[in-house]
Amino acid sequence: MSYTSYGGMESTIGPVKWEGDVIEDGLKDQDFVLRLTDSRSITKLTWKGFSSSSDQFDPCPSNRKWKYHFQHLRYHDEWMGDQDIVESMSNHINGGWDGYSYDRDYGQGSDWISTSTDLQWTIWEITRRLTKLHRSKVDLHLIRKGLWISRNYRGCEPIWVNPTSYLRKQARLEYYYENPYRKAYNFAKASGEMLCYGRIFDKDILESTKWTNSDPGFVLPDYFYKSRKYWDYYDSWIDRLVWNPWEDDSTEAKRKMKNRRIKLQKSRR
Repeated sequence: MSYTSYGGMESTIGPVKWEGDVIEDGLKDQDFVLRLTDSRSITKLTWKGFSSSSDQFDPCPSNRKWKYHFQHLRYHDEWMGDQDIVESMSNHINGGWDGYSYDRDYGQGSDWISTSTDLQWTIWEITRRLTKLHRSKVDLHLIRKGLWISRNYRGCEPIWVNPTSYLRKQARLEYYYENPYRKAYNFAKASGEMLCYGRIFDKDILESTKWTNSDPGFVLPDYFYKSRKYWDYYDSWIDRLVWNPWEDDSTEAKRKMKNRRIKLQKSRR
């Protein structure tokens, strides 16, 4: 297992602090979000945190510029319902936009950074990338959502947006076949999508873990795994999961995790 804590320019390597059960509780309480990156990610982690790929955020704006030009958007949400803004959410979630390229040096960028509030979907997506997409590793970043900010705080604050309500409203106005807003809405609901506008600050990144075919980044809840009687000695952690990453979509994986959790709860009574 690997651990990196970003509290500024320097990183610290040490034991993993967080486990799946604690993270899952924090996600339910809206304390945390999760972000995945790999070799094909456009928005990568730097010592400043994450900065979205559009021209206005590339290069990453300084903290002073952020507070002067962008932070006021946090305090009202009328702009989020603008059709152009909702369209940009839809394009981002659907995996591309006009001029999209996985290479940040080419094409147009996005104002948004994707995160998830769903641990089950996140681990399913990690295994999909490691198996079907043949990524050598996937990094999972545990991020403080920023709801603990006191009234006396004078530093930089992130702008979090739950896109589902905006996408649902727009989807109802569009009736043509293969409605992109409905597609984005369905994906956002399934994945627990939480968008961040512009920047995720280094101070809010609590932990980064590396996941490979041979090594999970942290201890997962028991219900993610099959019963030990079905484990083989040479199985990887992926082989021991209750779902099959090669065959099962996220809905089926979640169904199997739910059934496994129910069985475990009954056995512990």
